[in-house]
Amino acid sequence: MNYLSLLEESYADLQNTSECPPESALEFLGEHIFGFITYECDCIKGMALMALDVCIAISSRTTFEYIESNHFNYLLMVNMPFFKDKLEWGGSIRGAWWDLHGDKEFTIESCGLWYNNEQILSLRFNKEQWSKFIVAMQLFAANDL
Repeated sequence: MNYLSLLEESYADLQNTSECPPESALEFLGEHIFGFITYECDCIKGMALMALDVCIAISSRTTFEYIESNHFNYLLMVNMPFFKDKLEWGGSIRGAWWDLHGDKEFTIESCGLWYNNEQILSLRFNKEQWSKFIVAMQLFAANDL
């Protein structure tokens, strides 16, 4: 699956069909990927940006560097439901990594995902797919960053 196309198609579909479409890629990610509910565009965009930044830091193994200037944001995000069952950290939460060992997979459930004109209610990711999805989210939100 092309995850960038998934995100772009899903966003475009909501722009055309929703009574209250997301105003930006970050707002879309905040609501339909990270599962935040705020009813406030600026707040959800800010929270989505924090979550995406933490995803990138975890994926790139730069959490310690990220924490130097974003300590509170990091701790807040890794305690959010989206991250809760996806992280392992051994002796220090500051050095968390994606818990995708062996055959373990992550699942994202959302009513806002569409691919090839079909609604995707649940997505499963192995380690390689998850890495590609994080990159796709970053590319998708690039204009909002």
